[in-house]
Amino acid sequence: MSITTKTWGAALLVGLLSVVFLYSDILRSPSEHIFTSSGDGMKSYYSFLYHIKHDSTYAHFEGMNYPYGDLFQFADGNLPLANTLKFIGVLNPEQSALAIYNLSMIFSLAFGVLLLSLIFINLGINGWMNVLFSLAIMLMNPQLIRLTGHLNLSYSWVIPAYILFYLNYRTARHSVRNGVVLALMTFVLLWIHPYLAIIPSGLILIALGFDLLYALNRKKRRTILSLRCLQPYFLLFCIWAGLKQWTLLLDAVQDPLASLNIEQK
Repeated sequence: MSITTKTWGAALLVGLLSVVFLYSDILRSPSEHIFTSSGDGMKSYYSFLYHIKHDSTYAHFEGMNYPYGDLFQFADGNLPLANTLKFIGVLNPEQSALAIYNLSMIFSLAFGVLLLSLIFINLGINGWMNVLFSLAIMLMNPQLIRLTGHLNLSYSWVIPAYILFYLNYRTARHSVRNGVVLALMTFVLLWIHPYLAIIPSGLILIALGFDLLYALNRKKRRTILSLRCLQPYFLLFCIWAGLKQWTLLLDAVQDPLASLNIEQK
């Protein structure tokens, strides 16, 4: 077994042990726990469970904005996970679906430790330093406190995933494949919570912009890099445009920025 495999394997094991240590009470009965009983967090639980049990479509949410309902993304109920459980026909969503929702959030910590370990491996750092710093960074990440309010922002693996794909992307290893994966991941994250896609995407575009500046005197590299910068986001735009008609609202505002064009008198 190579040192690389041992390193990320140890990081994953440490991440899992951390989850067990920090959330042992929840792991014993994940279907009987909620991280918050008020505010946006409670609204996310409600939207998630209502959509699985009562909504008649996969994109429209009927639990708010009576009688029209709303696009489910605005309900902040983790559409990809909710629709997966809705599609397979999960039984007793108040129990099994709630447990899966909670587990998906707390085990994101372990997945984040694994991704950070892979990032350090990518940078040439192996062994105990890799494992120690992967765990330390993940335990300090501010997304953990989102469990007390904005549940769908608590997925700790998101930013490390973007960084890892960016490192592979800029070194031109499997560039097209990484671009497609990055676009699809961004699209899925938009439906979990828009901020999960917007914030890391913005950081990646800024980083790629600096790469372009660095390559100003390298015409061929600049051209290739420009195409790589646009590739995942062009694909993302195509997917978004194809699904724009999902909303069924009858009273939707046609020009949401119209209020900005009102002349001040």
